[in-house]
Amino acid sequence: MTTAPAGWQVDRRFYWSLALMFAIGVAFTLLPGGLDFSTVEDVDPNSDFGEVGSGSLARKLQWLPLFMFAGVVFLYRAQLALNMARHINIFLVLFVLWCFVTTLWSPYPGTTFRKCVQLFGVLMIALSFQLASWTPRRYQDVLRPTIHWIVLLSVPFAILFPELGIHSGGDTDGKWSGLTTNKNTLGLAAAFSTILWLHGWASAEVRTRSAVFGVLLALVVQLLAQSGTAFAVTAVGGAIVIMVLRPPVDYRGRLLSWLLSLALLIGIPYYIWSMAFGAPTMTDVLTPVAALFGKDVTLTGRSDIWLMVLEFAADHPVQGVGYGAFWLGPDSMIAPIVDKLYWVPRQAHNGYIDVLNETGLIGLTLVVGYLVVYAIQLARVAGVDRSAFALHSAVFAYLIMTNIAETVMFRTITLCFFVTTVSSLCLSRILFEAELRQQAQRLQFGQARPA
Repeated sequence: MTTAPAGWQVDRRFYWSLALMFAIGVAFTLLPGGLDFSTVEDVDPNSDFGEVGSGSLARKLQWLPLFMFAGVVFLYRAQLALNMARHINIFLVLFVLWCFVTTLWSPYPGTTFRKCVQLFGVLMIALSFQLASWTPRRYQDVLRPTIHWIVLLSVPFAILFPELGIHSGGDTDGKWSGLTTNKNTLGLAAAFSTILWLHGWASAEVRTRSAVFGVLLALVVQLLAQSGTAFAVTAVGGAIVIMVLRPPVDYRGRLLSWLLSLALLIGIPYYIWSMAFGAPTMTDVLTPVAALFGKDVTLTGRSDIWLMVLEFAADHPVQGVGYGAFWLGPDSMIAPIVDKLYWVPRQAHNGYIDVLNETGLIGLTLVVGYLVVYAIQLARVAGVDRSAFALHSAVFAYLIMTNIAETVMFRTITLCFFVTTVSSLCLSRILFEAELRQQAQRLQFGQARPA
């Protein structure tokens, strides 16, 4: 992947502008909407909560230039995009198109259409990022410093302006949000930073000294933010990167022995415990693990919301109520839920349930297809670029894990949707690039054969 076949030309057009576009987009998903820190609450200010009109003008001014520039790059590289199209995750495109279709029956068609435009805009940014000046490392080369600086600057910001950078009151009292919208956003940004620095070290893309500083800073910020989801993402994502690139034990050739040893290590204590106290339940097993990450394995509170939203989804199981048309404030369709809970939720705290409710079984099927193809592409990339496989597998794990407890999948203008969409398109470009190189090698081999 590092040496181009003879006759290939280096593409440097849009190099810095595309990197800047990606970096600004990442920053916008983390910073408060309109860059107004005085209005930060423990909610997502980029959502349409309470907005059923034309939406935020500040948000439009932020994102429209990025969407327009992505369109310009696409026009310049339209032929390349068409050639690459067969490697793009088809379910990603189909889901975005289906969201547009739900505008037809949405109770708030203007809001649904606006959020669909945001979906399409981010998809165009992700695609344009792959169409010019592409390198296999550019994803992490831009993402790592962008998130690192936001995490780093969040520390002095919270110290100097605690009324803006540290939550006060309620369950989040004393937890840091820094420059970001809330403590969960800061925690997940720090988790991403940890994974990116670990990957940079494990793949020898960054110096060890820099990686150690980046990891330690990100871990400290996670502790200050006290986001349980961030701890879990760091643990799983970091483990994936290390086990793929720098496994502490060389298990090759001895996989069966390791599997048998693992079975005995788990099986014997389980048998002894069962004989003495009875077979442990799933709650018994998971409760101490969840406690390490500040989570309640019984899902108190969340499960109540899940059941209410599922009851509502049962009224429109096939087509959904309309993308982005449900969580719009106490005077919207969530009014019955607010009456039962006596507080105002802003999501179902489960992205799969929200997808089912807003886009129906059709939308949920497309999302499942998207995840399956995403995994298949990861498996194919493993044989092409092991470093990319490690990083994007960690991103994929983050998407799957976080979406269980929070609605992040296809939630517009959020860090998760932004970086995972770019990741999916990056996999497509890696596979497309591998195909081009194979074709070039076959052509060179054919020309080298004697007549």
